[in-house]
Amino acid sequence: KRPIDIHLNGFEAFGVTTNYHEDYIYLSAKNGLRAATVFLSYPSVGATQNLLLLASGIEGKSVLYNAAQEPEILDLIEVLKLMGVKIELSFGGTITIYGSKSLKPFQYIVMPDRLEASTLLIAAALTKGSIHIPNAPAFAMKSIIHHLTKMGNKVFVGPNEYGITLEAADIQTNVNAKTMPYPGLSTDYQSPLLALMAVSRGQAIIHETVFENR
Repeated sequence: KRPIDIHLNGFEAFGVTTNYHEDYIYLSAKNGLRAATVFLSYPSVGATQNLLLLASGIEGKSVLYNAAQEPEILDLIEVLKLMGVKIELSFGGTITIYGSKSLKPFQYIVMPDRLEASTLLIAAALTKGSIHIPNAPAFAMKSIIHHLTKMGNKVFVGPNEYGITLEAADIQTNVNAKTMPYPGLSTDYQSPLLALMAVSRGQAIIHETVFENR
């Protein structure tokens, strides 16, 4: 299931009070917000993004441990830096934020959607066709490129790790797969990959570790 306790526990560390009434959750900070240190029980992308945004507007040093490290998190960090927030990323998913109440406007080009690009690659493999996606962020798609290549498809990556071309194999051989946080195989790839495995040669096992109902 997709609980939001990681979000709420993180908010409370920053001084937020949580109240439940019927189907709603009410958040308040009557005594103001304060910098905090938070350990995430799971490297949730959404919780990491929420806590990054919250900490960036609070003066002082905040630290997130076991934070998500998806490319989209790094993209958000670049935006916050442009807004005037000092952020340090350390090995193991530790993010240190020096927040500020004085943030400034910015201009930024958001990275292309790696999940959308991966779905198109799988669709081309599924239909035994070919596809070229000029702006696909190959640097962030290593796991799906690995699996598609292992199945027998030819995958070519463009210069500077942008752009992907796939030429599907006539006969594709199944490989086992296990979903996990980045840089592992994303749970979002699981459904289309399952469809591809259903028409490929041999047995395969998909181990879903992120969302049980997927």
